[in-house]
Amino acid sequence: MSNLLVCGILVLFINMTVVSAQGRARGRGVRSVVPVWTWPRGVVPYEIPGDFDEPSKALIKVAMKRWERQTCVRFVPHSEHAKSEAYIKLYKSKNSCFSDIGRNPTQQPQLLGLSDGCMGIPSIVHELGHALGMIHPMSRDDRDQYITLRAENINNGSDRNFLSISDRGYMYFTYGVPYDYKSIMHYNAKIWSKNGNDTMVTVAPEFQTIIGTADDVSFRDNLYINRAYLCSWQCPWMRCENGGVASGTPCRCVCPDGYHGNYCEKRLPGVNRIVDWTCRTGWFYRAGTCYRFLSHATVPWKTAHDLCQQNSGQLPVITDTELMRLTGELVLEDRELSSAKTFWLGLQLNTTSGLYTWTDGSELKHPEWIVNPGELSSDRACAVFNGTAITVTSCGLKPDNGVLCVAPFDPSCGGVFYLTNRGVEVTSPNYPDLHPPDITCQYVFKISGNNRIEITFKDFLLEYSNNCQSDSLEVQLETDVSIPGKRYCGSELTNTTLVSKGNFAIVTLRTDARNHGRGFQLTANPVQSRARSISDHFMNIPISFWKKLFEVPGRFGLG
Repeated sequence: MSNLLVCGILVLFINMTVVSAQGRARGRGVRSVVPVWTWPRGVVPYEIPGDFDEPSKALIKVAMKRWERQTCVRFVPHSEHAKSEAYIKLYKSKNSCFSDIGRNPTQQPQLLGLSDGCMGIPSIVHELGHALGMIHPMSRDDRDQYITLRAENINNGSDRNFLSISDRGYMYFTYGVPYDYKSIMHYNAKIWSKNGNDTMVTVAPEFQTIIGTADDVSFRDNLYINRAYLCSWQCPWMRCENGGVASGTPCRCVCPDGYHGNYCEKRLPGVNRIVDWTCRTGWFYRAGTCYRFLSHATVPWKTAHDLCQQNSGQLPVITDTELMRLTGELVLEDRELSSAKTFWLGLQLNTTSGLYTWTDGSELKHPEWIVNPGELSSDRACAVFNGTAITVTSCGLKPDNGVLCVAPFDPSCGGVFYLTNRGVEVTSPNYPDLHPPDITCQYVFKISGNNRIEITFKDFLLEYSNNCQSDSLEVQLETDVSIPGKRYCGSELTNTTLVSKGNFAIVTLRTDARNHGRGFQLTANPVQSRARSISDHFMNIPISFWKKLFEVPGRFGLG
């Protein structure tokens, strides 16, 4: 079947669905159904007026790149795309962020408002997501399967914000993309709360603290845009593994959480257990690695190397084309936001072998990445990276050069553990040595049915502080996931057993940058609900019944 025929069938199906949806809407008393329109060929013309300063323009362009990075969508200045009358005009609003959902053919140019409070990359990415055609996940028609609304906590007059998309009069396709707790489009659990309590509670308890915390486009966000804009049709020859999807310009495999590689063929440790792939404070996650930019640290190579080690990391080691592309994307993004133009790499000239080697001891396998190889010499013994190519230079102080540190993601920090007939043992990162600073690790224990969970702490030592305001371990045992758990610190949980009230328990470790302890060692065991036997039923029968049963008329004259 040709692509043209498939397109024709798709358009016919959409038109028929619009007519059908309009008929259903009229039956409910809604005047009409508004379809969500995408942008032709995935090209979104835009205009950024002069009332945005240069740093703000840089943030907007970086946010656009976040959507372009793993989809076929492209944001193009309207001045370079004059053939199109439809375009987005960014607007510096006074106190709100807003955008139409998808392309609005009735309003051109269509406005996308950003106030000063919205000038962070996640907020801009969120509003651009609306402009591409995305809604808040909690507005999906199937949202009741994934979240529970707490109407008693919602601000008076804010109820409309929780209407489903069909109740708002829109026709919205999900394209088979599942509900996404980790979407950049999802709001946090306390949004529009009148009393500080949660307005939304996730059906899956492990996601209660995750909704509304995304700082980048999620895999399912990318998947939605890929399907809405038929991106994979541009990459028919690519075959991605493990649920990856072909997309982008040029074509590449976009991988689900826990997978990486050119074809998503590589599994990361904890792939079936980790829920929130986040790094410690100050670092951000990409494809199994944590990154941290020290963009304003203009220092020699040796000082940069020591800085990264002091932050429990190292200078970047780029061993393959996937890492070259990923590191390049991050460097180019940071160049938009800082004065740094290049960054030190963990690559030096080995004067003994005469070869360039990485700090892990491996040799540079791609000498073609170096743009100025020339003769090897001591005054060109270190390497800097500009996002596209490597340049060898002296190891001294370099103007406009920053520092980028990398560290492997720690799969021991949190996860979901499903208990069956055996327990699991969990220890904090680095146990029994000192735990790392500035981490948040959430461990969720789940069991089926009406069973409960018993948690026994074999060892426990955190910094003690009043009300456990410094390092703490929060233990949540309630059946209502929105109820905060009790915080513990010091050594008070050593040799202590706690039992959940329902079929899940959540343990959250939070540490700051001071006075590290060795953390904890715990065992979580299933507590099976005892099936009631026949003898249990007999034992629950009142004694008066047994008396009556055996009061048989006879010689004792009881009748």
